[in-house]
Amino acid sequence: MKNSTLSIFLSVAIIISLIILTFSSCTHDPFSLAVEPDPVDTTTFPGSDSGCDTSIIYFNRDILPIFRNSCAITGCHDARSAKEGYVLTDYAHIVKKGLISGKPKNSNIYSVITASKAKDVMPPAPYNRLTSKQISLINRWITGGLTNDSCVAVSTCDTTNITFTKNILPIFEGYCTGCHGSITSYSGIRLDGYKYVVDALKTGRLLGSLKWEPGYIRMPLDLPQLIGCDIKKIEIWVRNGSVNN
Repeated sequence: MKNSTLSIFLSVAIIISLIILTFSSCTHDPFSLAVEPDPVDTTTFPGSDSGCDTSIIYFNRDILPIFRNSCAITGCHDARSAKEGYVLTDYAHIVKKGLISGKPKNSNIYSVITASKAKDVMPPAPYNRLTSKQISLINRWITGGLTNDSCVAVSTCDTTNITFTKNILPIFEGYCTGCHGSITSYSGIRLDGYKYVVDALKTGRLLGSLKWEPGYIRMPLDLPQLIGCDIKKIEIWVRNGSVNN
């Protein structure tokens, strides 16, 4: 009887020891209780400025669009016209003449965009003067040394809740209305308002030109193509019915 009890006791002790040994020698990563976020549009396009340092003046984001749409237009300072020897289409040409690093007040280009007399100011009438914000950006850029900083981070393109007023018109105002506005409407095309954009879309040429498709004149003329995200927004807006919202 004693032997039988002892055998049972030893068996139980051995089993308990094995269990303790097994669990003490095995470790497991804790279970993750994180909740997966809702699915989002993860399509990425080069050129979005999300993630850029807002305290830095980026030439391609902050300065070049000003010169493109207000100065580098047909008949003025594009590559073909080059009035008074100024070509203001890209960094190399812009810094070549009329700008002195660190000295905006000694820079001819800055002097004419801030001129008080109408006969001296650029852009000339009937074109609109640069806004105070645009002038401030150029001032800071010159003062900072005419840097050619770029902000071309690849990030998610936000294509939710696209509206004409908030998302579409600013694209055309930033890159197209210098040549296709109320003052100059080359090829009879205006892009400075809802009606005009819709009329241009009806011809079937606008998207083809912006996307640089074969058989279409590449727009903006003699300038880099619009970033992919902007083109995507226009396409989605058109697909959703080109609503005036």
